Amino acid sequence: MRIWSSLFTILLVLGIVLFGSCSSGKEGIRPETSDLIESVYASVQVEPEGYYKVFAASTGIIRSIHVKEGDTVATGEVLATIDSDRADLQKSDAIIQAELARENYQGKAAVLSSLENEIASLEKQFSLDSTNFFRQKRLWEQKIGSKSDFEQAELRYDRSLNSLDRARKNFIQKKNELESNYRRALLALDRAETSLDEFSITSRMDGMVYSILKEEGESLGSMEALAQLGSSTDFILKMSIDEVDIARVEVGQQAYITLDAYPGEVFQAELSRIDPMKDERTQTFEVEARFITPPPRLYAGLTGEANITIRTIEDVLHIPLAYLTADDKVITDEGEIEVEIGLRNLDRVQILSGLDSTSTLYLPD
Repeated sequence: MRIWSSLFTILLVLGIVLFGSCSSGKEGIRPETSDLIESVYASVQVEPEGYYKVFAASTGIIRSIHVKEGDTVATGEVLATIDSDRADLQKSDAIIQAELARENYQGKAAVLSSLENEIASLEKQFSLDSTNFFRQKRLWEQKIGSKSDFEQAELRYDRSLNSLDRARKNFIQKKNELESNYRRALLALDRAETSLDEFSITSRMDGMVYSILKEEGESLGSMEALAQLGSSTDFILKMSIDEVDIARVEVGQQAYITLDAYPGEVFQAELSRIDPMKDERTQTFEVEARFITPPPRLYAGLTGEANITIRTIEDVLHIPLAYLTADDKVITDEGEIEVEIGLRNLDRVQILSGLDSTSTLYLPD
């Protein structure tokens, strides 16, 4: 019995020595006390401000492309034209019809000129017939002259008055008709020009051509983009955030950005927009942010990662997340012990109880 007791004591001591030698063979760390930041991870892609795909208002064959990738363009600048022979003919015909209608309404050889001349002639005739009528009327009232002369003068007066009245009404009617024809011709010309404009694809912003997706001579459908444009100076960050994290994200929160093009550097940004609709394909939400401290140079399509700050807890005890086992335990000089944890982020975890700043921790095997 005494032999077995001695043997157990030897094994226990040997185990302690072996564990101590194992722990002493590893490099230990101690918990730290400082502010701990809770954050949400997001993948990042840099995109030009105002980035959009250019579509044509009309389908057809691309006659010519007037820009190339990397060109800067102004608002309204023509990017490409689509074959528009029919629209050109329609515009030419509309110009001819509008000019003819204008000449009829306003020109020297206008129809109204002949009507005005007719009215002037009838006014002279009416003036003459009116003078004769009232002269014959006075004579007849004085019992001078014959009744036949009076009646003939009255008849000529009535006939002149009626003719002048008809001419004036005809003039007004014709003028309204010609004015209406002229306005319709101008509207037809405007529609023809608008239709022709649909065959010219223009830029809707001052910016840069980032890509040309078609070539001259190719067919361009209503759902096919010709090019991709965006700002040449201003960029935004497009972030993809998992749906399990989106409820904690708000506009105005700060984000710390790392870009593959700038290894080892961190840039600050602020969230500016949260897309309310989830992308069913990726099961993520799109969030936009703007740089507070941008890199010296940016390019469309740069990728990286972001940590969005949710909240900060001051003066807490925390350890690297890698030192915590799956069942919330840590390895110390005293062996494996269970700890109570609080806030965690991508690489640190808060320790609520079970450790203090003097504890030594070792990486789990």
